[in-house]
Amino acid sequence: MENTENFSSTNEMEIPKNNMGLSILGTVLGICSPICCLIGMSLGIIAIVNSSKVKKQFDEGNYEAAEKAAKNAKLFATIAIALGILGMIISAFTWDTQMEQLREALEKAGIEFLINII
Repeated sequence: MENTENFSSTNEMEIPKNNMGLSILGTVLGICSPICCLIGMSLGIIAIVNSSKVKKQFDEGNYEAAEKAAKNAKLFATIAIALGILGMIISAFTWDTQMEQLREALEKAGIEFLINII
């Protein structure tokens, strides 16, 4: 009798949202950010790993671990997205300085033809 009650209550539980799309977006934005690249990408990968754990934990009946993995995935993905956006904003404001430094480095290296391209 007790097993049937547990079985019926587990059927009513819904699998937590795994936030995989958010995790992938966080990873991509983390990679695209020139300033926060390593941190953002790493957090995005951690988010993807947590996202992939959600279904496995849920199928094993470990609902608390599935919820925790879903929350961690969302947290890490959100931080990765924020760092990616922040890095892109900082890069946009420092673009002229970065290009000037690149031109100077190319002049010192004697690679004149690339200076006109940049």
